[in-house]
Amino acid sequence: MRERILLAAYYTRGKAYRDLDVRKSSHNLQMQQRCKGSRDIVSPCAANGPDAVRGPQNCSFERSFGYTSRVNDRAKSSRAALDEQLLQVFLQRGYDGATLAQLAEATGLSKASLYHHYPGGKAEMAGTLLRNACSRAQQLAYDKLQPPGEAAEQLMAFLDGFERYTERGNQHCLVCVLAQSAEGQHAQDARRALADWREQVTKAYDALLNGRSKRAARLAEQMLAELYGALLTAVTLNEPRLLRRAVKRWRKAISGTIQPQHRKND
Repeated sequence: MRERILLAAYYTRGKAYRDLDVRKSSHNLQMQQRCKGSRDIVSPCAANGPDAVRGPQNCSFERSFGYTSRVNDRAKSSRAALDEQLLQVFLQRGYDGATLAQLAEATGLSKASLYHHYPGGKAEMAGTLLRNACSRAQQLAYDKLQPPGEAAEQLMAFLDGFERYTERGNQHCLVCVLAQSAEGQHAQDARRALADWREQVTKAYDALLNGRSKRAARLAEQMLAELYGALLTAVTLNEPRLLRRAVKRWRKAISGTIQPQHRKND
């Protein structure tokens, strides 16, 4: 009799466990379907800190706490800081002179970690930084040359933007650096950007001079040659005022108050 009771209890208990497993599996399946196709973010159910456990991104309970935006902001901030550290190495050493060891040392990461962020290695790093530099220069300076508006005002705004882009003469232009030191696609992209910027300045001068195209092209070349030359000298000698002086001369030339000495015979 006792054996029968124990046997019945054994089967009853086993059925209870099986029912519990079924309920758990059903619950997990529902959660997977709700979060299907999502990416990783920090889960609010994580124990002991926001980075302890990672869960699905698009779950409604996680979206309600704003975890997605916070993690994305942290990732963007971290990548921006990493790009800035790499940028300084390329600016100082050029493309050929920047080794993976130097890039890793500047960021505080191992070479393997750098490859995790940039699977294409140094070429991908340079390509990313070049796109960032072109976008920043266009936004801060060269977009000021786009119509509508008075040509003189556009050129003045361009000079102000050029100073901001170069940190008022404290930072060289990566586009120029890669145009000189890189090879292949990076060098071609950098030179193409510089040629396009020259064309934009030429069009602004053409509007200012009422269609005197040859003189407009000459003045555009002179302006950019002096600005970028002054920038190179300012950074090399650590004398940012050299760029600011060049910008000031061109402001006066545009306003018509004076013309730089080497342009008197134009």
